Amino acid sequence: MKKIYKKTFLLLMSGLILTSLNAQNEYFREGFEAANTWGSTGTNPTPGYVTEPSGQWYFKGVTRTTGGTSNNCSDIITTIGINHLRLRGCDGTDCADSGFVVTPQLNFGIGQLRFVNGRASRRYTIYKSADASAETTNWTLVEHLPTTTARCALFTTVEVNDPLAKRLRIVTRGGTDTDLDSIIITSTSPILPVRLLSFDAINRTNGIEVMWKADNETEGKSYSVERSNNGVAFEEINKVETIGAGTYSFLDKTAKLGPVAYYRLQMTSVDGEKTYSKIMAVVLNGTNTLSISPNPVRGNSLNATFKPFTEPTTVRILNTSGKVLLTQQIAPFVSQSAINTSGLSKGLYMIQFVNGTEVKTSRFLKD
Repeated sequence: MKKIYKKTFLLLMSGLILTSLNAQNEYFREGFEAANTWGSTGTNPTPGYVTEPSGQWYFKGVTRTTGGTSNNCSDIITTIGINHLRLRGCDGTDCADSGFVVTPQLNFGIGQLRFVNGRASRRYTIYKSADASAETTNWTLVEHLPTTTARCALFTTVEVNDPLAKRLRIVTRGGTDTDLDSIIITSTSPILPVRLLSFDAINRTNGIEVMWKADNETEGKSYSVERSNNGVAFEEINKVETIGAGTYSFLDKTAKLGPVAYYRLQMTSVDGEKTYSKIMAVVLNGTNTLSISPNPVRGNSLNATFKPFTEPTTVRILNTSGKVLLTQQIAPFVSQSAINTSGLSKGLYMIQFVNGTEVKTSRFLKD
């Protein structure tokens, strides 16, 4: 009796742990219930893209059907929904015209595939690919699933465990048509609300244009453009919902006159998690990206005004032969600095502001 209790407890705990992991790294649960342009019972015999709530799928030889009751699946219809997919079969083992589905692009690896097998004595083959395109020919076999005598098997599970995989292809293998429903896919790493590809802010004649590009917006809810006058305290000036387009822009016509405005992007997921972009600094009021005064320098200090960087910057003074004579560090978000020139003799010099691969250069004369 103790062994039974112990085993039951361990099974329950394993189930709780597995459920927690799957929930944390779950891309979606697609039941193909939503009405869309390909119809409720239409056939898609030629390859084509179909948009479902979980993303853009690629189908060939697929019919949406409500045949669950006739297949003795009525006991789980409340779980998986009445609609599901029917993949057209063929004669043979691996036919060229077998029906198949390709999942949407998944950007955080593929851990596990689970789905409902709606009919008995059916076989599936699962492939994976690291390519972004659904129409790629670069597929690697994951598993030939054996036939099952059970109808409405809840669930068939396939372990993929590939951090580089981006898509799965589920193919019916020979025989008659095959039913498929309630596809669940997990990742191999935590799923971020959105992946930011680029973020920039540019001073235009009619305002500051804030632009960004993103993908993996399935779990994203909204973007908020935030502005600051000091690079520390930010306020929201615009908010947009994710639309899956990937490219966004906002024109800030209310930026206060300078010398600098700072912008960042707040990204919010459907469960409320917030992440932030890097901070972009924009010089306002016509300020040059680098100006120095006085020039010529007649004292021991050179004043520099420049576009501030979001990371520490190195200032270098070089002679006309290119030899570095002086270096000085500038803190982030600083737009003005005094450079000590007391150790320089009379002559012509170059001053450089270096931040990563970006270099700003000017010349001055020490008198």
